[in-house]
Amino acid sequence: MRPTELRGRRWLLAAPILALLFGSSFLAARNLLADPPLLRAAGALAAWNAAPGRPPLAAWSEVHAALLRSAERLPSNPITHELLGLVSLSRADDARHMRESVGHFQAALRLRPHSAHTWAALAQAQYLLGDTGAAFELALVRAAKLGPAEPGVQRVAADYGLATWQHLSAEARAAVERLIAAGVRRDPAEMLQIAHRRGRLGVACRHLRGASRPLDSKVSQLCQGTEALR
Repeated sequence: MRPTELRGRRWLLAAPILALLFGSSFLAARNLLADPPLLRAAGALAAWNAAPGRPPLAAWSEVHAALLRSAERLPSNPITHELLGLVSLSRADDARHMRESVGHFQAALRLRPHSAHTWAALAQAQYLLGDTGAAFELALVRAAKLGPAEPGVQRVAADYGLATWQHLSAEARAAVERLIAAGVRRDPAEMLQIAHRRGRLGVACRHLRGASRPLDSKVSQLCQGTEALR
C-alpha cells in the first residue's frame, strides 16, 4: 500500500473511534460500554492507529474473533458492525478483509443510516478495494451531507475524492468540494497538503480566501500561480 493510503486509513480509523466513544447518542454509547469486547476493540483500534505499520496478526485475530462473537449476540447493534468494519479495514493489504469491511459498514448503515463517519469509512473501503463506481460516489455524497463540519470526514472525502476527481459525477464533485472548502476554512495547510499529494491543488486553492487562519508562507506558496485563485 502506498504511504498516502496508509495516512488516509489512519485518519479514518481515529475519527470514528472518537465519535463512537464520545460523540455518539446516549444509546450508542451505552451499547459500547455495556459490552466489554466492543470497548476493548475500540481501544485496540486506537492503539493500532497510533503505531506504525499494520497491527500484529495475533492481536488482530483475537479482536476480530471477539467482535464476530459480539455480532452474533448483538446483531442489531450498529457499533459492532462499525468496529468490525474498522478492524477489517486495518488489514488493507488483504482484499478479502476489504470486502468484509464493506459488508460490515453497509450492515451498520442499515441500522444507523445517519452516521457520516460510517459513510466516509465505506467510501474509503470501496476505494481501497478498487470499487469507485456509483456506490463509492453515493458514500461520498452521504458523508458530505451528514458530516460537513467533521474534520475526519473532510480529510477522507478530500483524499479519496481528489484521487478519483476526473471520474466523479458532477454531484459527487460538488459534495467533495464542499467538504474541501469547509476543511480549508478549518485548516488550510492540511487541505492543501492533501490536494497537493493528489495532484489537485487548484481545487483547494480556490477556497483560500475563506480560510480562518493566517497562512504560513510555505503553504501560500503552494497556490502561487494556480489558475484557481484568479
